[in-house]
Amino acid sequence: MSDPWRSCADWGDYDVFNGRNDNVTKDINGTKAAADAVCNRLKRDGFGGNRQVFPVRVWSEMVTEEDSNE
Repeated sequence: MSDPWRSCADWGDYDVFNGRNDNVTKDINGTKAAADAVCNRLKRDGFGGNRQVFPVRVWSEMVTEEDSNE
């Protein structure tokens, strides 16, 4: 079984509600490939896939034991 990965997006000045004030969204994915695919889709299609609001930065990161409870 592979370690879970997180897809992350920084929305800059856009008002993207994520329950926090930092405008960074993070979602856990099953594999690095899946997290990378989410990031690529966000870069291509934007928030919600409607090609109107795009992240200023996307990245993938491995989920560690310390933060796997998020």
